[in-house]
Amino acid sequence: MKDYGVNEERIEVVCDGVDTDIFKPVDARDLRDKYGKNSETIIIFQGVIDPQDEPDLILDASKIVLKKHPRTSFWIIGDGAAVPGLKEKISGSGLMNKFYFSGWVSQTELARYICASDIGLVILPNTLSARGRVTLKEFEYWACGIPVVAPRLPALEEVVKEGETGLFYEPNSSQSLAKRIIELIENKSETDRMGEKGRAIVKERFEWKKLANEFVKRCEDFERN
Repeated sequence: MKDYGVNEERIEVVCDGVDTDIFKPVDARDLRDKYGKNSETIIIFQGVIDPQDEPDLILDASKIVLKKHPRTSFWIIGDGAAVPGLKEKISGSGLMNKFYFSGWVSQTELARYICASDIGLVILPNTLSARGRVTLKEFEYWACGIPVVAPRLPALEEVVKEGETGLFYEPNSSQSLAKRIIELIENKSETDRMGEKGRAIVKERFEWKKLANEFVKRCEDFERN
């Protein structure tokens, strides 16, 4: 907005948030036992899964991760236009037994899937539209106590703190994504610490209840000015 001549002092940003009455740590071992049996690590990607976000990156990264950590599973929770093609490519790679697709689930059930996982993924390409996007995914992962691996894009850099609540990978690079996933797999204590830090930050800054009050305050300030 500054590039269009808006006075920086008149710009205020209120981020998306998360409902912590729904997204919170819960016991979801039943899901892990059912869909991640014998898995040491479960990687989750959730939401609307569309081709423009290039979710094939997950498959390409999984091939690298599984060579080093074969007892890893990848959960795709949600649906979208990219899912049929992604399933076909995974099947052609002989890795369908390492992936689980749930289809659409309720928010309550989504929170349980996240709690049954270890690492959450945000997948976006380095495009103009994606560079300005802050997704709900990272907030929902953090609220459930797991860290995020996200692309190093400007909007996400404003909310994800490298080494505190997750790690960044270079957009469009399956090698970089795999490397960051492996780093977390091989350092469980850091993974747990980042998940706890993410939950604390959500409680402090990204709960919808608090954000709603910020919206009201800014509207009231606007009316007064």
